[in-house]
Amino acid sequence: MPERLPRLHRVLRSIRAFFKPPRQLRFTREGKWFVGMVLIIGVAAINTGINLLYLILAMMLSLIITSGLLSEMSLRHVRLSLSWPSSAFAGEEFSVQVTLINGKHHLPSFSLYVSPVHASGPGWQLRGSYVIKLPPGERWAVWCRGRAERRGLHRFQGFRLTTRFPFDLFEKSVTIPSAGSIVIYPRLGRVQWGALSLERADPRLPNQTQIPLPGGEEEFHSLREYRLGDNPKWIHWRSSARQERLMVKEFEKSSSKRVALLLDTLIPPGLGEAERERLELAIRFVASLAQGLVREGYQLFFGAYAPELQRLLLERGGRELHGLYRVLALLDPSPERGLEELWREVSPLIPPGSSVLLVSLEGMPAFPWIAQGNGLQWVDVGHPDFASLFSEG
Repeated sequence: MPERLPRLHRVLRSIRAFFKPPRQLRFTREGKWFVGMVLIIGVAAINTGINLLYLILAMMLSLIITSGLLSEMSLRHVRLSLSWPSSAFAGEEFSVQVTLINGKHHLPSFSLYVSPVHASGPGWQLRGSYVIKLPPGERWAVWCRGRAERRGLHRFQGFRLTTRFPFDLFEKSVTIPSAGSIVIYPRLGRVQWGALSLERADPRLPNQTQIPLPGGEEEFHSLREYRLGDNPKWIHWRSSARQERLMVKEFEKSSSKRVALLLDTLIPPGLGEAERERLELAIRFVASLAQGLVREGYQLFFGAYAPELQRLLLERGGRELHGLYRVLALLDPSPERGLEELWREVSPLIPPGSSVLLVSLEGMPAFPWIAQGNGLQWVDVGHPDFASLFSEG
């Protein structure tokens, strides 16, 4: 019995291959006319018995057979190698490098068109590329350019290799499995920095509220000799003993360049498309704001439910900025937890002296301000005046 299993598997594999052949064939417009003429001439030859019609019919049938053989020659032993970009921004063009490899030692391949199959996600397109001739034993790189309109993870299961060689009568294609994926970051827009102050909320925007900022931290600058009126608690006793005179620490006011972005992602089940569009707008705003802040040297803390808690600390310089883009690209709405729960969970993690920006989907978050040393702003993306703060494209 065990010896019969491999034979049974081979039979089943043959049956599957019969119903799902490795090649797909379809008529072109010219091919339909050609086959129609073949049928007409064939019927005429049978009814009349004229040898010239039989000769023409034989020549036309030979063209069909030759077309099948040569198209199969072009597709056989051609492999693909892909080079995917790891990410791209929504609305911007990206490129996938496809390398075609001709595994035949003596025969070239002609008129090859490579195109993606099984693209996932709405608003997505990836154009194919054309190769006129692929010499034997050689490889040729082409670029398939695409664009995605919405953020997220987009997957491919393979690419289709198509040829109409040699007479453009039939289109023969083969699907080559070659899985790949690309993360599409949120589309970036323009932040009106004049309408958003990270040191103090702008009273002209009714969708912001303000809690006065503290005086700010003081950072150590240098040591100097004690002068009358200096605070004795700033005397540096070790240096004073070494220099045999009183030395005090001198401070300078630090300009706080720390910002915490907290994003509201609460969309209870049953709500419509309008709430999801507001979330998409908020995500694009946060991505654009983070890009500008990090480039200006701000330290950025980010927190959101996606729907699990996501928190990131981006140091000055922006090396981790793509990590934030990826989190925003793959973010799903939270069905239960909103800004109030988010604040309770992440407030102990926010660096001291940070300006806190709450990005709300609708309405003012109702929870007390409990942290010390933080300034708070609230931005409602659903407010009509939000357009004066952020514009897309």
